[in-house]
Amino acid sequence: MLESYIIDKVLGAGGFGITYLAFNQVTGAPFAIKEYFPRSSAIRDDNGWVWINENKNESQFNHGLERFWEEAETLARFRHPSIVKVLQRIAANGTAYIVLEYIEGISLEQWAIQATGRPSQRDLDEFLAVLLDALETIHRAQLLHRDIAPRNILLKDGAPVLIDFGSARILDPSRDMTTILTPGYAPCEQYPPPGQKQGPWTDIYGLSASVYRTLMKKPPADAVTRKITNDSYYVPLAGNFGTEYRRHFLEGLDWGLKLDASERPQTVAAWRSGLFQGRS
Repeated sequence: MLESYIIDKVLGAGGFGITYLAFNQVTGAPFAIKEYFPRSSAIRDDNGWVWINENKNESQFNHGLERFWEEAETLARFRHPSIVKVLQRIAANGTAYIVLEYIEGISLEQWAIQATGRPSQRDLDEFLAVLLDALETIHRAQLLHRDIAPRNILLKDGAPVLIDFGSARILDPSRDMTTILTPGYAPCEQYPPPGQKQGPWTDIYGLSASVYRTLMKKPPADAVTRKITNDSYYVPLAGNFGTEYRRHFLEGLDWGLKLDASERPQTVAAWRSGLFQGRS
């Protein structure tokens, strides 16, 4: 199980988990291993065992652990080239681990920083076509990613792969959604107060903002700032690039970035029809 892997280094850490680069002890193959480690309710002893830090946090820790298993089980069913693969689930050290495929490549954020120009319309069409298909696959399973941002899209041989499902939640109206977000890429419904309905339109905002970042060289202003300033900080994409990109494509991205969730496309299928309208 976990003993089959040698942990090499930390790849990333967030409020609810730590992701490590690890190698199989027999084959030497690389993997990414994500550990459930909520910083607000867990501590680690000298032997690597994870403990609940205070009795009052036991319910919070166990609830998060249950969700971690639940979402891992859902992700493990996906076999899509643009969704990171879950290979194994392990209980050890008082917590849980997910073994994921390790993807060699740079993130869309790294690409955007290094790029000297903008992607072509053809490149964007190909990029979005596979990611929209991946999003539909996720949404059909009643799952939301909830943290689509350039750092969570890896380019594997140039093709995009969605990673880091640590914020993912199963669509269940009876459960509140925790506040986990990346400013600039999260819509208003992900900010406190809780209770605002999240759905496919939430992920559509994140992906729209990610493409916006590659075109404008910066993300949109964060949704709260946009809201309190009557959206005066938002620079629409439509009308900004002459004939470099299809008008309907740019309008589709602006549509995906509407502040009011009800004004955004409600499904990936609806959004796709807008983005690719007029495509030759």
